[in-house]
Amino acid sequence: MGYTLKIVILLLLPLSGFSQIDNLINEYQKPDCSDTILKAFFNNLNRIVLYPNDRVISKTMNHSNVKFENQLTEEDYKKPIEIYFPIREYQNWEKLDIPISKTKNGFKYKNLQFDSEDDAFMILTPTRYVISGNSQEIIDEVSNYTIPEYPITIIQNGNFAIFAGDNFEIALKEIEQENYSLKLSSFFEAKVSNTIINSDSILKVLDSFVAEFCDSACLDFPAQRIKCFVHTNPNVARLFSNHGWSDCNEYDSAYIFGTVKFGIVHTVGLDFSFISHETIHSIWNTHYGNSNFLLNEGVAVYYSLFQNYSKDYIENLDKIREQFYNTVKSNMEYDFLKLVTNKDDFWINPGLSYPFAGLFSKYLINNYGLNAFKIIYSNYKNADSFKTVYKKTLSQLIKEFKESIVSINAP
Repeated sequence: MGYTLKIVILLLLPLSGFSQIDNLINEYQKPDCSDTILKAFFNNLNRIVLYPNDRVISKTMNHSNVKFENQLTEEDYKKPIEIYFPIREYQNWEKLDIPISKTKNGFKYKNLQFDSEDDAFMILTPTRYVISGNSQEIIDEVSNYTIPEYPITIIQNGNFAIFAGDNFEIALKEIEQENYSLKLSSFFEAKVSNTIINSDSILKVLDSFVAEFCDSACLDFPAQRIKCFVHTNPNVARLFSNHGWSDCNEYDSAYIFGTVKFGIVHTVGLDFSFISHETIHSIWNTHYGNSNFLLNEGVAVYYSLFQNYSKDYIENLDKIREQFYNTVKSNMEYDFLKLVTNKDDFWINPGLSYPFAGLFSKYLINNYGLNAFKIIYSNYKNADSFKTVYKKTLSQLIKEFKESIVSINAP
């Protein structure tokens, strides 16, 4: 979902300065960026995966030390414990020594009550790894989008709300209220940094783009407005999205990126290319999930750069397309199968990964149809999935794709 390859800026609007949060960002407590606690926890072979009494142990659970709550001994409570189920299903929650209280309708952190089905929390300590909340749906969504980075993470109504530890607390809602303004358009519910001016005009352009994208991809218009945050500082964006904590080094202020977390688009700057790309992710994945990383990025590139309507939104489009074609043509010896099957990391060489992802998705859709692409996108498990859908191996499809690229004079 992250999109760090800058393609083009349609419109860069002026900033009026830096908000208080920009000045204070360096003072915020950083998470466990090196994953020291996380690695130590999962390297401990004595850890217990704790199931509620009424649950059935998953067939995919390969950890040997799985216990139901009524099987725990007093000694077990002192061991590292993993939890992945709703708090209401545990009968002796208070014995787990977790700084979240179980209540009648949900859970409580300090004096704050969380009763919504979309409220959840994560705990990361040397002896506890917890992803829990008020419904299995929100727990599964949290597990899919992120992992615990801070000792305590609170998700409220599907949004990151609080990061905390023994001696600190970061209340994102307060930061949002002080530094962001709500902007509504036909398809967007945007929280825009107060340092950005004239955001209404580009939101109208994005509304037009969403309508054309949905029409081209044979999708219904979004049933609800797309939620997004438009930040001015990449470190603030990282804080709000809990994205990119591979280390605790501060991003350079000029660094820009986009991502989608919990269905919410986060971008740095009011940059059309990033917002449109992440918006495609948000809409498409609502319908079809995300079972293959390369196809996920490919569909966003294809529908932003390789449609008839693209020229209405992207400057220098022919030049960008030509660069993409030439990049792939100059790397024909590369084993793209490894990229599709995620054996090669997409991010090792995004300058090649993005062009290939977009052009390979374009080839599949244009030559085998949109419906087949949606099927492989939704049902990908491994390379054999392509044979099931296309009656050709992935190697055969990539060979065809390379032959077609060689024969094309890119526009």
